[in-house]
Amino acid sequence: MARRWEFWSTIRLSKELASVPEPDHLDLLDAMDAYLKLEGVNYVVDDYEDGIKRIKHTNRSSGRCLFFVEIRADRGDAVLLALTIYKKETTGVPTSVLRRAKRRLKQWQERKTT
Repeated sequence: MARRWEFWSTIRLSKELASVPEPDHLDLLDAMDAYLKLEGVNYVVDDYEDGIKRIKHTNRSSGRCLFFVEIRADRGDAVLLALTIYKKETTGVPTSVLRRAKRRLKQWQERKTT
């Protein structure tokens, strides 16, 4: 099944990515690329609420991305929807970051139906 990344907002996520220190944001992009290509190296994916997942690089870098996977059986592909990118500051996903991801997912789903 083919996969492709989509971004809730390219402009907003670019700004969020820029807030992650440079070596770390490059590691995050490497992890996202490996996940896209189904390469089983350089990333860890964790499940959170409402189908939201978190991806990070396997090293100690601080970049994180919360995303949602939508399987499109009619097209035979999967959309990996990047919802938010942030710099790790605690051991888990901060509540405010998870809330933002849920809000953006809901907005994206509403945009699709209109």
